[in-house]
Amino acid sequence: MNIDLKGHDVYLPSIESDLERELKLKKLMEERHPDIFKDGFPLYPHSYCSKCGYNPSFTISSEGIYTASTECIYKDGFPPIEVMLEVPSGEILLFNDFRRYYEVEDFIDINNISGIKQYTEHYAKQGMIIHFIGNTCASVVQVSDERLEIGYFECDTEETCEYDECSTSCPKFIKVNKIGSICTDLWWYCAVDKDTFEKRISKTVDQFQEEYHATGAWPEVIRAKVIPGTYRTVGQYHIDEKRLFSYIEKVK
Repeated sequence: MNIDLKGHDVYLPSIESDLERELKLKKLMEERHPDIFKDGFPLYPHSYCSKCGYNPSFTISSEGIYTASTECIYKDGFPPIEVMLEVPSGEILLFNDFRRYYEVEDFIDINNISGIKQYTEHYAKQGMIIHFIGNTCASVVQVSDERLEIGYFECDTEETCEYDECSTSCPKFIKVNKIGSICTDLWWYCAVDKDTFEKRISKTVDQFQEEYHATGAWPEVIRAKVIPGTYRTVGQYHIDEKRLFSYIEKVK
């Protein structure tokens, strides 16, 4: 099947199957209702672009070429997702899931990168950072008192290693200032300013951690001492799934 997706990122076998079904419907509808569909019956496969989230319709030429109705606005690649975090306390808290203390948004489709961006921006407006990093159990590395990195860093190879996990006995081990790991049951990580968060939840971080552990959950809040200021947080798991998934750096 000859398909011009115009930059949309869709699962090809699925869209081929959908278009075959839609083509049969198109012929049937145009035969039964020629007055209504004199300009042709549109083809609407149920395949959404993983970048822009759009479900494009298609036209078919006399040569049998299927062409998407619109061009993907991110056909050249989706840029990193950037949002800001104010850190007046000089301490950033990173954790699996702080969402219960914020206004939850359930009507954003996070099965595409555009939706992930909207989801991140929704919480950033409330003072909480949330970036998608997949089910990675990523490490948090403190590069300096102005920069944190989230990803895989302890190994200098991207090939399959004979060791089950990075350790000092591995010849390819790289020593980094790892301050914790994110439990990614959620497939995201959250970050907040310590004082702002404690004021919001009306309890200390230690109290929050104690109550969380009392439920039988094990993840620890990662605490990073940094220079107070404004920080840019960047999510780029859709660009780099092997090493640097996200980072937080001071901009002023």
